[in-house]
Amino acid sequence: MKWGERFQIAALKWAGRLSLKNIYRLSRLLYWIFRPFNFKFKRTIRTNLSRCWPNLSPQALEKLAQKVEHQTIWRMLEMPYFWFGQNRDTALKQRFGEEALKQDFEKGQGIIILAPHLGAWEMVNCYMGMHYPSAALYKPFKKAYQETLLHQARERYGTEMYPATLAGIKGLFGALKRGCCVGVLPDHDPGKNGGEIVPFFGIPTNTTTLIAKLASKSQAPLYFAFTERLPKGEGFQLHFVKASALLASPDLKIAATALNEDIAKLIATCPEQYEWSYKRFRRTPWQNGEFY
Repeated sequence: MKWGERFQIAALKWAGRLSLKNIYRLSRLLYWIFRPFNFKFKRTIRTNLSRCWPNLSPQALEKLAQKVEHQTIWRMLEMPYFWFGQNRDTALKQRFGEEALKQDFEKGQGIIILAPHLGAWEMVNCYMGMHYPSAALYKPFKKAYQETLLHQARERYGTEMYPATLAGIKGLFGALKRGCCVGVLPDHDPGKNGGEIVPFFGIPTNTTTLIAKLASKSQAPLYFAFTERLPKGEGFQLHFVKASALLASPDLKIAATALNEDIAKLIATCPEQYEWSYKRFRRTPWQNGEFY
């Protein structure tokens, strides 16, 4: 392992020792330091917000964009806390909707957990790994040390990690058959051949069909899970929400459309905590040009 790689890992592990309140304070400081600069992620945030929420006034849009900027910095600083810290369960103040999930889990057929990039999504992996037999897909990294780091950070809670490859998806099906809770990210671009073009906030968007295939083949119940940040580093609230039955439709366009509708409803509960800095619409033509 190169010196620079060792330094990155050491820095992440050091950052993992910070308390939630200190992470919040540091995020506010960095937000004000970076506020005058027109970084690319800020432009992406405003492009996404202005087109997904076209009815917002310029003043309301700018106010929301500033909140998203702060939450973006906060989220980045928070990652080491989940990856390398201790006793993450103590940061969870409330759980909603888990009773229904438990009832379905006890039937032994496995559960599909959909974790959109809303709030502190790493907390979903922590909680599920500690309390349920769990498995999850992840996008493989190019560098070996990053792969090793991810496995160390996420599997220490008990979650089996499978790469988003044919072999990994096969492993995920196997985990479902064993009665595990399996986690899938439902709101990132699935690539050229991995999705259907259906509306998301009214915008034609390349949307994954893997979830529909998993659900229709396994007949496993589907739940969304997201972790809402509480103000000033006070902790988190974990939400489990039963997904629409249409997500398991054999018609992939119907299933993908229902998926995006459900995700949009969740985002509306705390829009400032969504990952608007991601170029979700990169494959969307926009007025005969590029969306971004």
